[in-house]
Amino acid sequence: MPIFSSASWALKCRDDYIGWTENARRANLNRVLCNDRFLILPTVRVKHLASHVLSRVLSRLPQDWEQRYQIRPVLVETFVDRSTQLGTCYRAANWQWVGDTQGRGR
Repeated sequence: MPIFSSASWALKCRDDYIGWTENARRANLNRVLCNDRFLILPTVRVKHLASHVLSRVLSRLPQDWEQRYQIRPVLVETFVDRSTQLGTCYRAANWQWVGDTQGRGR
């Protein structure tokens, strides 16, 4: 099940992709969410389950988040360690790669 939270405060590749100024980022960052966790146990074997779950969750997320927090998100980000993962389920769910991060979060 995916878990969502507030977006990263500053993320150069995301901010460049959107074309934000510093003021625009500060004003609108609350409309960006982060998919922090997404786990499907390895014992679960259902073809295309991960991309299907991501697509279904994202179709409901804006309404649910707005109902709970009174803010309607317009963008969701996530991070994939490309040295160990391919991010296939995200690509299959039509997510876009926008760049590499500096890896300063840990």
